[in-house]
Amino acid sequence: MISQRLPGLPLRGKAPPIVLPFGDWHPDLPDYENPGAISALNVIPRTNSYAPFKGLTAQTNALTATCRGAAAFRDSAGNVYIYAGDDSKLYESVNFTFTDESKAGGYTVPVDNQWEFAQFDTKVVATNGGDDIQAMDIGGGAAGAFADLITSTNKPKARHLATVWRFLVLGNTNDPTDGVKTNRVWWSGINDSVDFDPNATTQSDFEDLNEGGAVTKVVGGADYGLIFQERLITRMVYSGSPRIFDFQPVDRQRGTPISGSVVGHGRNVFYVSEEGFFLFDGLESHPIGDGRVDITFWNQFDIGNKRQVYAAIDPTNKLYAIAFPASGSTPNKLYLCY
Repeated sequence: MISQRLPGLPLRGKAPPIVLPFGDWHPDLPDYENPGAISALNVIPRTNSYAPFKGLTAQTNALTATCRGAAAFRDSAGNVYIYAGDDSKLYESVNFTFTDESKAGGYTVPVDNQWEFAQFDTKVVATNGGDDIQAMDIGGGAAGAFADLITSTNKPKARHLATVWRFLVLGNTNDPTDGVKTNRVWWSGINDSVDFDPNATTQSDFEDLNEGGAVTKVVGGADYGLIFQERLITRMVYSGSPRIFDFQPVDRQRGTPISGSVVGHGRNVFYVSEEGFFLFDGLESHPIGDGRVDITFWNQFDIGNKRQVYAAIDPTNKLYAIAFPASGSTPNKLYLCY
């Protein structure tokens, strides 16, 4: 359903064909002389138009509990595998059938945490901030395929992780020596995801970011990584010994309190700051929700359940989509935002 005010039509003579130029969805603007659509329900945007949003259809078997995070990766032959986690298990999907691949004893995901996944070489790596970081070979499904990843003396846990160049990078960490360090970024040895003992030779080390608040997301990349904090975005760039990485603040005005809103596609990273929806293009942040959906989103969003926000890129339809809870603890609204 799309609703939009239309200009007046001629009252005399033969009426010309009616063209309905549906504009962008602008629910934040007044109805009067709104240049876009007032409402756009169950549709996806096209160029100067909208298309139907198809009904949801189950494609896989169900997990044994609510999904707390998922991601897809390719093996060296190009085969795609989906990985997912719930409160106590990790799964691998082959041909859309999820199989429990948890280590013996399973897991206990903290109530405010989610599973995050990253690919490092031929492995998929998973973390939830409460359990030891897990890993298995992509496509290597077998009962109990996931196992503890880190073998070094230091075995930090982390809420967030990503691969930056040739390092596995952790954010918002917890270790037996220093305890919880919400502002810490810790990276592995170069080409060695199992070693987190700080060492000048292996180049493993950590950095405490003393402004910007807690680390809320790490976005990986081949050239650099992005560290999202509550009030800051920082680029981490490899510089070699002795510093290993340079940390360069690139946006001191905003970060994100909603880790699940952050998703990257190429050099573009979409996220929700306290101001609204933004696109970071590798150099700076651009508002994409101002005058469009920011007010509507914040009026609907139940921020007390911000851990239940999930975002993804739909490359076929070229969309940034975000699911969030408008009431209660379950995501029950889906915005196809940009």
